[in-house]
Amino acid sequence: MVLLIIFLALLIERFGLFAQLRVLTGLKYYFMGLNKILSSIRLYRYPFAWVVLALPLPIALALFVDFVQTGQSLLLLMVLFYCLGPDNLYQQVNAYLNAYVAKDMTKVQQIAEVIVAKTETHISSEQVATVILSQANQRLFAVLFWFICFGVWGALIYRMMQQLDQYLMQSRSGINVMVMEWLDYLPARLVAISYALAGDIEQALSGWHDNLIFATHKTQGLNQSLLISTGKGALNLNVSMAESEQAVAYQVQAALNLICRALVLWLLLLLLVYLVLWAI
Repeated sequence: MVLLIIFLALLIERFGLFAQLRVLTGLKYYFMGLNKILSSIRLYRYPFAWVVLALPLPIALALFVDFVQTGQSLLLLMVLFYCLGPDNLYQQVNAYLNAYVAKDMTKVQQIAEVIVAKTETHISSEQVATVILSQANQRLFAVLFWFICFGVWGALIYRMMQQLDQYLMQSRSGINVMVMEWLDYLPARLVAISYALAGDIEQALSGWHDNLIFATHKTQGLNQSLLISTGKGALNLNVSMAESEQAVAYQVQAALNLICRALVLWLLLLLLVYLVLWAI
């Protein structure tokens, strides 16, 4: 049943169904409330306090799902769907490529800024492609990993911690809860292996090796830099390509295709595990 739920959730995600319903802006007000509470008791600067106060909501939701008997499978599917994203990667990439083909450079820049999550004078297609390779972990793979390991508990707590981390970064509080580095550690390495198996394995392993050597000089987190280095190696991206329509389409679409192939590998592996357990 878990495999079917994951497959259906990914199918819904792939075709962008109900994407407009997945709105997590309400969590911002929840975190603002936590901010007031922690400020009043002078624990605002303590990351552990943020984590402890953020956990009751996903725990309550997980307990509710566990106690529901009728329609539990449908409820699990809904929860997993809401924990993915929250922005639909496929829709963003397609909108970016369509805008580039239409030569609407203003829209291209706007979409690129949303994907990369920063404002710059010019964001190249190579930047967009590498960010996609990194973001796929927090948007898709890590959620699936924790859902497989701990069910609805894992998916809900992971998404809550990711949203908390994002809120603290956007508010420029200077607080780093470090939870995401730990939660992303195992999934990121499994995704990196998946990229290697789904692409140019030799170049991917070379990228992994280079990341280990130059890890101390990376401006991104270690998990992000690993995914970017391995993903770019798996794609064997030619970053010197001119910014033509063909080059943009190749780099960005190739990154999305690699992610899709990696997801297929995960599903096949999960199916194999279920078949082995069923045969025992």
